[in-house]
Amino acid sequence: MRTLLEPLLPYEGALWIFRVVLAGCLIAHVGCAVLLTRRAHVARGRFRRRGLGLRSFTARTMLVSGLVLLLFIVFHILDLTVGTRPFASASFAGATESTSHAYDNLIASFSRPGVAVFYLLAMAVLGAHLLHGLWTAVNDLGVTGARARQVG
Repeated sequence: MRTLLEPLLPYEGALWIFRVVLAGCLIAHVGCAVLLTRRAHVARGRFRRRGLGLRSFTARTMLVSGLVLLLFIVFHILDLTVGTRPFASASFAGATESTSHAYDNLIASFSRPGVAVFYLLAMAVLGAHLLHGLWTAVNDLGVTGARARQVG
């Protein structure tokens, strides 16, 4: 990744482009989530029925799962990219001009049971978050409607 497109871009140029684009996408995602929540509250109005139980577990936990994933992203960057203690393992080795220690850092990080469990839980939360997001997008596009089921 550090030397990707190196004749066209400087050393680590593509990597920094990816980082900036990912950060922009994360900011846009959070902004759209806030906007969607505000619009839903306005559309719902003052009188809202509660306790209908129609929402799925993933729908009810989108905010919590989003916050957990945000904390995971921060932890992941501090653990495996920056190497900040106490997040990173004691044997963290930063990249140099000639070599990368990404594999060694990953093994050292996952050798700590708490970190390995946190990564597994974060991946499960990511799966639930993506499941709800994709299911909502499919529903919004009408793929699960009666007309689409008749065609298929």
